[in-house]
Amino acid sequence: MTRRSNQGLFFSHSLLRQLGFASGTALMTAVLGAKIKVPTPAGAVTVSVPKWSNTGRVLRLKGRGAPRSDGSMGDEYIKLMLMLPEKPDPKLEAFVAEWQPVAYSPRQAMGV
Repeated sequence: MTRRSNQGLFFSHSLLRQLGFASGTALMTAVLGAKIKVPTPAGAVTVSVPKWSNTGRVLRLKGRGAPRSDGSMGDEYIKLMLMLPEKPDPKLEAFVAEWQPVAYSPRQAMGV
């Protein structure tokens, strides 16, 4: 089952009794790491996002997911999605324009 809320996209699987949440993550949080609040069936909890977290990284909240038939709780999985600010940020654009990153191409493994 999948449903949208104003906080993201929830999904669950009836056989696994797992609950997932796609969480928008700010650039600063992804690079520097931070604690963020995420929703769970029992209410919001604080999660630590590790430094250098890429889009697609999955964090597991053990016992915070959907209820199982035996009364215990399944796990919740949070998939991070890097999100840039909605409005352009001239300081961020200037920083990236002058930034000299270590030679790295995420497409290198594809041969392009």
